[in-house]
Amino acid sequence: MITQQYLQHLFSYADGLLYWKISRSHCIHVGDLAGCGLKNGRRTIHIDGHLYYLHRLVFLYHYGWLPNEIDHIDANPNNSRVENLRAATRNENQYNARLRADSISGAKNVHWYRQTKKWCVVLRVNKTRKHIGYFSDFELAELVATEARNKFHGAFARSK
Repeated sequence: MITQQYLQHLFSYADGLLYWKISRSHCIHVGDLAGCGLKNGRRTIHIDGHLYYLHRLVFLYHYGWLPNEIDHIDANPNNSRVENLRAATRNENQYNARLRADSISGAKNVHWYRQTKKWCVVLRVNKTRKHIGYFSDFELAELVATEARNKFHGAFARSK
């Protein structure tokens, strides 16, 4: 298990990125940006034969412990600044997810229900589907969904 002291020995931190403080091979020099980017935009760093996501190392570097889940407050996985990271449960991390790209309504937790010909508001609370209600007016359904997210998801509520 990697430690905070070991990370602080290997790296310096600036603006959400880690930079090598020591030269570990012929291709890693002091001051080089650590890790490489993946196709999904996240950065990974190899340390002693293990692969780590940058945001997990930044969290450990600053707080000295690693939670099971780390949430990016702004939902941008490329923003690994320490002020953008917080410990979360799997559910809390999902609450803070962005609106799905394939959303037909364009509003989180709101979908058209053909049987009633109304907008339906449904969200997940602790792994359980919570049906909030049916609404003829889309704006009202969107407002109710926002209020329900704020009530049930708290600090992890995200509208878009």
